[in-house]
Amino acid sequence: MQLYHHPYSLDSQKVRLALEEKNIDYTSFHVNPITGKNFDSNFFRMNPSAKLPVFQNGSHILYDTIEIIQYIERIAVVSSGGDNPTLSSREVVEWMHKIEQWNPKFFTLFHLPVKYRLSVSAFLRRVIIARMAESPKLASAYHRKLREAYETEDKMQDVEVLRRSEDHLERILNEAESKLGETTYLVGDEFTLADVMFIPILSRLVLLNLEEKYISTRPNMAEYWNMVQQRPSYKKRAEELAAFLSDVGGDGGCPAFVGAVTDAMVEATVVVKCDGCPAEVGLFTPFQQSFFNLFFRD
Repeated sequence: MQLYHHPYSLDSQKVRLALEEKNIDYTSFHVNPITGKNFDSNFFRMNPSAKLPVFQNGSHILYDTIEIIQYIERIAVVSSGGDNPTLSSREVVEWMHKIEQWNPKFFTLFHLPVKYRLSVSAFLRRVIIARMAESPKLASAYHRKLREAYETEDKMQDVEVLRRSEDHLERILNEAESKLGETTYLVGDEFTLADVMFIPILSRLVLLNLEEKYISTRPNMAEYWNMVQQRPSYKKRAEELAAFLSDVGGDGGCPAFVGAVTDAMVEATVVVKCDGCPAEVGLFTPFQQSFFNLFFRD
């Protein structure tokens, strides 16, 4: 089994947590959007949406996050060989879909300075156009992605898009806060796939320096967030993120990354200076890596 993913892809994080929680062995392939690897012709033929993650088991290929996670669950159930194997309850599945219905792309982009947001969009268009020229047989599929990029730019001019995204997120968080006042986890006192879907959302809010606004103000959720960060599956993912930052020359503890991310996206060749960061990072900083991945919804 192979997983094509990236550490900062939100949906990739959900699938990685599921794989770790279910103790499923797989081969990991990093696909880095900042270098346009998700638009390389071989990957694009397999997955014309160019989104991450992609899960492959032989000839069986899945792109939808919930479908991947439920497939992983079925593999785990079969592998367990128990007398009474059970899958997730209806309530768990309902929570999974409820969480997945919130699209973090616009919410994330609206929390970037406009000039940096436009820089991300311009780079995306350049990558698509270049790949289109290299693989004319895939031109129509590439053109669809190019059109999506322009549509995203148009929506980013509409503050109503942000308001709807914020309202949607608030509804999910408020319902979760209410549930967590009654149970340890989202659906009862046992960790479920609903939590697998939810934890990366909270992690994204922390990444955007919005923990105080959205998590700390909800006491049940704050307690839950502190608890789930202690799970081995989450710790392993956090270690991978730190290793990724180290590989590309960053510092996993850099305050510019975890506390001032809206100032971290810079154009072209850059010099980044902050306490604890290297003085020069090069063409793309780790912070650009993360924000470019946020653009793809993911």
